[in-house]
Amino acid sequence: MDGAVARRFGWLLAFATSACGPAIEEPLARLATCGEDGPVRVLEHGPDRGSTAQQFGDELLVRVYAFNWAEEDADPAETWVVGGCGESPRLVARDLEVHPWHDEHLVACDAYEWLTPHGDIVRIDPTGVAEPVALFEDVGCSILATEHGWLASNRDSGELWIRRDPTSTQRGAELLADDLELMVGSCSIGFHGCDTSLVTVGESVYYVNVEHQLTELSLVTGERSVLEENADWAWLSPTATKLYWKERGDGDDGDGPAPVHVRDMTTGSDTVLYEGDMLWGEFPYALAEPADSDRMLVDVDDATIHPLPPKIDVVFSRPGVDGILHERDGSNMSYVWNDEDEAAIPLGPSAGGHICSRAWWTEGLDVLRKRSCEDAEGDLWSQPYDGGAPRIVADGVSGAWMHFDGRVAWSTWRRKVSESSYVGDLFVATDPGERLRLDSDASLTRYQYVGSDVLYRVSDGDRSGLWRSATE
Repeated sequence: MDGAVARRFGWLLAFATSACGPAIEEPLARLATCGEDGPVRVLEHGPDRGSTAQQFGDELLVRVYAFNWAEEDADPAETWVVGGCGESPRLVARDLEVHPWHDEHLVACDAYEWLTPHGDIVRIDPTGVAEPVALFEDVGCSILATEHGWLASNRDSGELWIRRDPTSTQRGAELLADDLELMVGSCSIGFHGCDTSLVTVGESVYYVNVEHQLTELSLVTGERSVLEENADWAWLSPTATKLYWKERGDGDDGDGPAPVHVRDMTTGSDTVLYEGDMLWGEFPYALAEPADSDRMLVDVDDATIHPLPPKIDVVFSRPGVDGILHERDGSNMSYVWNDEDEAAIPLGPSAGGHICSRAWWTEGLDVLRKRSCEDAEGDLWSQPYDGGAPRIVADGVSGAWMHFDGRVAWSTWRRKVSESSYVGDLFVATDPGERLRLDSDASLTRYQYVGSDVLYRVSDGDRSGLWRSATE
């Protein structure tokens, strides 16, 4: 039996050997990491804790939380800044959701109510020495940095604030407007989703006011001008060359089909695209919902509209591909949008079994299939974005996995450590059928890697914490 076949039928081998002795385990690869002869622990924490990490400049921002974080008596979450190999760990915040900002700032919002995400936005000292500095009080938990300062708003009160020097403790926030109904744009840092969103063009910010007027406000002089009347919503293209807005419909709060306009921000001309509504997507695309036809795709940079396969209700972008289209109902089909051909390329079903999870990576669409989604393990199929044939890239995959830098990393479910968390073996594969066992009692979280190294959590007594391992 060759190695690939043995791995494909490892569960059968383990079952057979269990009757006459312990199951055979693959040896640990122990790949040199951070100058050591195997994986290194980046940050120590208890076995009853989870951890997630993201890059912050040359270091890592690590959040450590109790498995029972949703309960009232749960220990508060901690946020640490630590070197990529575990150097100089600093506790910088407790009980706050901290986000990096431009590789040098850390900001947090102290609101924890998901339905009413208002609170104070504070700046966190990355060294862990200074106390947090309040930037804005009682605002929505989203901000935008502009060349004129940082912006935040409170949609309930209609207030828009600017902090012209966020690093100063002497100069506070200034009130720019108190008649906001809806900001225009997309979220920049959204701590609990986007309560409001802020986008500027040059020295101006755009919003719909309480009188349903599309308004332009200068961040320099404070002057305002009304661009359009009877506006329901409005937002800008990523290049800030097109401003889309919809007239108010006949329904409650202006809902219902109505003309959708596009305003050219260079010439000031205004054109009606269609009558209906627009569903948000992920730039540079959005879904149009005309009143008299099926949904269509809008390229928001040039305001062109394209027909789509039926039932599409999700559109988003990924590096290396124009756009991804997906239908959640019915067949769960996915498509790749090809801008040059103005066509949707179907990504066909990979194999039999149940689709238990899927993820879109730079390399293509990954689908985890199991005989039943209650099963511990299944096969991971990858479908190239060019519509090529799908193939198995990993087997024995339980839950989370990552497809990055030409390799796949995944963890298995061997032992339950909380109501919703399992640990097991951590594997990496660079070629189908060839895999390395990196660690045990490990749990992988998607999107956690540094270069070609993978970050993961270990729950195993004194060995518990956030770890890093090379993958080659």
